[in-house]
Amino acid sequence: MRFSLSKSRRLMKMYCVKGMFLASLILVFCFSACHSAPSTSSPVQGLKFQSQNWKETIELNLESAGGKPRMLITLTLLDLPEAPNSPDIEVRRNLRQAMRQSIYDNKEPSAYAQSIISDYRVQYLQQNEFLKDFPEWPLDGLNWDFTEYVNVEASPEGSQSRVFSRNRIYYLGGDHGREEKIYFVAGEGIPDMLTLDYFIRGGAGSSILAERLVRELRRLKGLADNVPLSTGGFSTDNIEVPDNFFINSEGIGFRWNTAEIAPYDEGFFEVVIPYSRLQDIMTPQGRDVIGPKAQL
Repeated sequence: MRFSLSKSRRLMKMYCVKGMFLASLILVFCFSACHSAPSTSSPVQGLKFQSQNWKETIELNLESAGGKPRMLITLTLLDLPEAPNSPDIEVRRNLRQAMRQSIYDNKEPSAYAQSIISDYRVQYLQQNEFLKDFPEWPLDGLNWDFTEYVNVEASPEGSQSRVFSRNRIYYLGGDHGREEKIYFVAGEGIPDMLTLDYFIRGGAGSSILAERLVRELRRLKGLADNVPLSTGGFSTDNIEVPDNFFINSEGIGFRWNTAEIAPYDEGFFEVVIPYSRLQDIMTPQGRDVIGPKAQL
């Protein structure tokens, strides 16, 4: 009995020590989990833009026409809802203001859409008077279309920016339609769209950027350095840095829409210069907004 009791006591003591050790491990694990677990995505990264849509059909009043010429206007615009109690209220306010000022011509998206529809209605219906004198005018060229949509483009990972694009595809009579894309770069901490000089130093920096852009266009066309750009199908030998730029994970990109630097048949041109080739001409504030991708 003495041996069994002593043995039992030793076992109980051992189990108690083990229990305390396991409990300590659990507490340490829980404490570590509470302090070391990666946080969920921030409210800023989780911003959700809402889509708003408008569609309008405008018909010409032609008594002698064999059909009903019409213009179709389609608009798909983005907006960022207000959230007064959200922790990212300042970022929301900045982005909303920047979008209204630059993308929507200082208007609310709904007012901007109505102004587009109203302007084109006036322009299109003016043909009623014109066609009274030309009753045999072909109807095919009288069917107009205008489509505009706003997108959120991919921003560099870890950046404090948002990149938007306003896209227009339209036919307003004539031989062919047009398509254009305009980029807008916004900083989360700034209530205005950012211009190129926010990222690239002026003066010599601008000249160096222009040289590198021309070099990239030459590469696209397979042109040697001593060959005029016009021999490669460009409309001019003096191509300037466009205001239409964007940022992404690779670098700073630039776009020339159709017929801006080359004939219509050439289409648009879009090039991206890697951040590694821009280090010597970037501004400190530009690096901060772009984030880790610009610190190469």
